[in-house]
Amino acid sequence: MNRILVIGSLNADLVMRTKACPKAGETVHSLDNGFSQGLGGKGANQAVAAARMTPDDNTKVMMAGCVGEDAFGRTLLEGLHTDKIDTSHVQSVKGISTGVAMIIVEQTGENRILLSAGANGLVDETYVDKLESVIAESDMIILQLEIPIASVAKALEIANKHNTPVLLNPAPAFFLSDDMLSKCDYLVPNEHEAAIVLNETNVDITVDNAEKYALRLLEKGVRKAVIITLGSHGSYFVSRSGAKGFLPAAKVKAVDTTGAGDTFIGAFANQIVSGIDLKAALEFATKCSAITVQRAGAQSSIPTYSEVVSMN
Repeated sequence: MNRILVIGSLNADLVMRTKACPKAGETVHSLDNGFSQGLGGKGANQAVAAARMTPDDNTKVMMAGCVGEDAFGRTLLEGLHTDKIDTSHVQSVKGISTGVAMIIVEQTGENRILLSAGANGLVDETYVDKLESVIAESDMIILQLEIPIASVAKALEIANKHNTPVLLNPAPAFFLSDDMLSKCDYLVPNEHEAAIVLNETNVDITVDNAEKYALRLLEKGVRKAVIITLGSHGSYFVSRSGAKGFLPAAKVKAVDTTGAGDTFIGAFANQIVSGIDLKAALEFATKCSAITVQRAGAQSSIPTYSEVVSMN
């Protein structure tokens, strides 16, 4: 059985849908029935996507992180259990709230997100140290940046020590050192995150110039491949083996883009640990994201493997 360990965030999503975001000092109404609560956090979303893309239960997905001892935390754990995700490494902590994401979704499907880290901030280096044996036994670990950056660096160090492949989704983005990047096997930023990781905040990465910036990230030491996702356009990939190319997104009407990137990452990781080649894994992940954006919510929008393979 393949083993994927996701170390990252777990959030309660509080979602408001509106025609357009309010400007500074402005109050606007949501759409009718425009408020909903859901399960989220980039780490948890990616774990759910990886779990749902598992045919015949051939991959075990494990989640590591922290929640508060509150209703949000209990609901998040129940959701992960429903998807058969191992939560034995998720800690419930007294005296602090579960992480919360306030999400505004415009009619176009575009979203804006405000995060309160809550218990996610307690995923510290000491916590990550205790995961060493689990990291060592995993076929891949998935990391994001909604937990402290020092903890991400520690997880990279341990994975590197045990030759465990790492997929890093640098979101929300920070400038990352070459040392951190050289310990990643797969780096998957979107176009905005790629620019920030390169400390090129005045740059717009597009379909036309994505190859240039993906190669620059690869040159910083990423071991196997850099994939820059480009929203509704698709994605561009370059690999250490020399493979590269643009993969267009499916043309669909977006309802809510929340969780699309997380779906892409979880699905891609599952395909890779199952032995699928890079391009085929990316094509599969692209199909998964196309389904996600046609639905509302984060984890609630993530498709199952059977839904994806039946997609025309």
